[in-house]
Amino acid sequence: MILPTSAEAGLLLLALIFICWGSWGITQKATGKWPHEFYSWDFSLGVLVCMVVAAFTLGSMNSAELTFQDNFLIAGTRKMAYALGAGVLFNVAAILLISSTAVSGISVSFPVSLGIATVMGVIWNFSLHPTSSAIVPLGGAVLILAAIVLLAFAHSAHKDAMAESVKKSTLQIDPRGKTVRKIKAPTAALGVVLGIASGILAGFVPPILEAVREGDNGLAPYGTGVLFASGMLFSTVMSSPFVVNFPLTGNPVVVRDFLRSPARQHALGWLGGALWAAGALASFIVVSTPSGIAAGAVAVTAFSQSPAILAILLGMLAWREFKGSSERSRSLLWGVVVLYAAGIAMITLAPSFA
Repeated sequence: MILPTSAEAGLLLLALIFICWGSWGITQKATGKWPHEFYSWDFSLGVLVCMVVAAFTLGSMNSAELTFQDNFLIAGTRKMAYALGAGVLFNVAAILLISSTAVSGISVSFPVSLGIATVMGVIWNFSLHPTSSAIVPLGGAVLILAAIVLLAFAHSAHKDAMAESVKKSTLQIDPRGKTVRKIKAPTAALGVVLGIASGILAGFVPPILEAVREGDNGLAPYGTGVLFASGMLFSTVMSSPFVVNFPLTGNPVVVRDFLRSPARQHALGWLGGALWAAGALASFIVVSTPSGIAAGAVAVTAFSQSPAILAILLGMLAWREFKGSSERSRSLLWGVVVLYAAGIAMITLAPSFA
């Protein structure tokens, strides 16, 4: 199997993680009003196809050494079960994140979900490996939580402004002046709550994956990717009846509408899954690279924890999700970027203060 042989290759993989994990959400935005349940189905399929293609190409090259098929022969069945379970758990988190994006956009859903997962990772790592100073890593976690709270305020203010605008333009006054029909204002809380739930579930995935690769019978990156993606697709199939009949947002969907959807919509879902899978596979490879040629811990933490910042900027600047907001809301958003970046910086530099 093909693995990085230099620190420079490791840095390229880290850049791939940052770009792919920070940008795959734009494929959902590009689907427009297409039901996000349909997108999540194509998303999980795109993840599996990408992982399988990578395993049978990059994971099967250099056959003089261990291939991903050889790794399956020596890997423990418990490790394989963990990888499948991690995929099932993550897929539920992904469904919640996709639903949150449909409600609030990538500039809200991604920072909330990834931020909560990052905070859980900090707490988990500190509990297992306590350092002499807890101020720096836990301080970074506090800054990220503060950024999420500030983002919730900015999002709420934006929703209120949009609701007021819709109210003024759609109020229909009866000629006799007796009845007024009001349009129900959209809620800002739902998207944030879905993002928080997604982040909590996603926060449990890294410890499981760490157990997957540990030991002499651990799984290699490509095998982990295939089993992880299989768990995601299995979760998608099993949850589909509930998603169809009891959607988290909007009205129930009809399966035949999914089959009749334009090829462009399906392609965007597959592309979103492929982008996420490329970032995930890169992360599996990075954490499995021998320490002698691996990228530094600072670079690994910085690149892998900061895709949310890219998502905020894409949502704000490229998709203009906060268009029409007040100057105060836009100032709060830039405050979110600063707080989030400062939190990531503190978490990244925490080992230096151990």
